[in-house]
Amino acid sequence: MAYKYVNSKDNHEDLASGRVLYNVPGAPAFPVRLAVELFRRALERLATKTGESMVSLYDPCCGSGYLLTVLGILHGEHLERLVGSDPDGKLLDVARKNLSLLGDAGLARRMAELGDLYRRFGKASHAGALESAQRIRERILRRGRDIPVHLFRADAAKARTPDEMFPAVDLVMADIPYGGVTSWRGAAAAAADPGGASAGASVAGAQAGFAGRGGRGQGNAHRTCRLSPRGAAESGEAAGVFP
Repeated sequence: MAYKYVNSKDNHEDLASGRVLYNVPGAPAFPVRLAVELFRRALERLATKTGESMVSLYDPCCGSGYLLTVLGILHGEHLERLVGSDPDGKLLDVARKNLSLLGDAGLARRMAELGDLYRRFGKASHAGALESAQRIRERILRRGRDIPVHLFRADAAKARTPDEMFPAVDLVMADIPYGGVTSWRGAAAAAADPGGASAGASVAGAQAGFAGRGGRGQGNAHRTCRLSPRGAAESGEAAGVFP
């Protein structure tokens, strides 16, 4: 795919997973250039259809929240709301920490952590991370507003009844789990099929694509991915909401 919106010389070192953004084993970081290119193309398509330049974005396989956080940092001026879900509660905890970096308070906490690491160990990598955090903070302050964030625990591969559907969003982007690094299935399915032959082969009741504002609740104009936090909440596993 030829890149239309991204310059190959753009430096995204500040957004490297584990530098300022929190990382966790088993949660791959989506390539920043590709994420931006896909988002900008989708934004252009939606703007052509609706005339809107602000969108709500949903990642049904959000993992550590890396994709949502990166787009929030780089293109927060176009994001009305960020929504993420994942079946792994521990990954959602990391996603909360990453998405908190979109606000000045969360970023200040991270900078304090990095500053403490630098004072204790004096590593150049920690000094570099502090510089990156300051550049990210400048971006956040220029945006001048908070981005509402909603996270909940849900398995995108499980079918949902109509009354369980999560309210439609404008755009869905996801790094669908694959291979031996992550798994689209639950622990029971993985144990029954250790070879992973069926991993990611079937996604029941979930479609990923683009959804314009005119298609909210219609289900026929564009493909959408709509999930509900209800199932998670009923089992006491809702991830919750934070500003």
